Amino acid sequence: SARRKLDQAHQDVARFKTEDRPAFETWMHRTFGPDLTELRQLARVHQDKAQLIMEVEQISFKKRIPLGEAYKLALHRRAHPEEKPPQKNSKSEADAEFARFSQAYADRQESNQPPGFVPSGLDAESGGNVRVKDLYRSLVRKLHPDSQGQMTPEKLEWWHEVQEAYAEADIARLEKILTLCELSDDSTAAHTSVSTLHRLTAQFKTTLRTVKRELTGYRREPAWNFTQRPDHAQIEQRIRAELEAEGRHLCKMITDAESLLCLWEREAARTKPTVTRRRQRKPRAKDLFGDDPFQF
Repeated sequence: SARRKLDQAHQDVARFKTEDRPAFETWMHRTFGPDLTELRQLARVHQDKAQLIMEVEQISFKKRIPLGEAYKLALHRRAHPEEKPPQKNSKSEADAEFARFSQAYADRQESNQPPGFVPSGLDAESGGNVRVKDLYRSLVRKLHPDSQGQMTPEKLEWWHEVQEAYAEADIARLEKILTLCELSDDSTAAHTSVSTLHRLTAQFKTTLRTVKRELTGYRREPAWNFTQRPDHAQIEQRIRAELEAEGRHLCKMITDAESLLCLWEREAARTKPTVTRRRQRKPRAKDLFGDDPFQF
């Protein structure tokens, strides 16, 4: 039951991504192409003006100068961008150094292993090595690419996971994959333990909760079930109203930004550049009377 619900949720997600969303985007560009282009242009204009305002405020704060003078300096910097010196790629060098350290540490750990060391998951006395090999042979017969008429993406993922689990001698992981294969083949899975089935069911339910949260977000989008709707007039009216409201909001923000920049431009035309004067030092007794101020 948990597996069927998870498969249905995955099908809903795949249908939305492969059918609903592409069809909705095509309809949007065909219906609201000019409106979307105008909104993108307004957004670029507002972003440029907002960036200039932020630069002016940063310059004014750092240099402790009026906003009008900072506005003039920001325009000068934009007209004459300074060439920054090339920076060394320190991140790649750090990654390479970390990789060398990890490899050296792994080699040292391997050389320090005591004789008769058994990897995790294997127990020679309890026959764990034999169990791993039996599980691996059963999975190879079910999942090997040469024995498959049509290799599905799900089985291909299981095949790669089998190789990793066999290399790590992970018995629980191999049992889980074998149970998944038997369930996908509509087998009774008679040799599967109840604990393994409980773990699989819990894993399916956890994954199902994650997929349901993803579906909840998709259902809020206007593209949800777009291909199943016979009439798009209602959604067209709603989206057109939203685009018009967004356009008015962008125009208002651009007007406010232009008003602020015009105010700073007028201030820059009235003010003179700030001249920093050095504070004169008062003469000390040593400067007036020499080394000994009490010598008369």
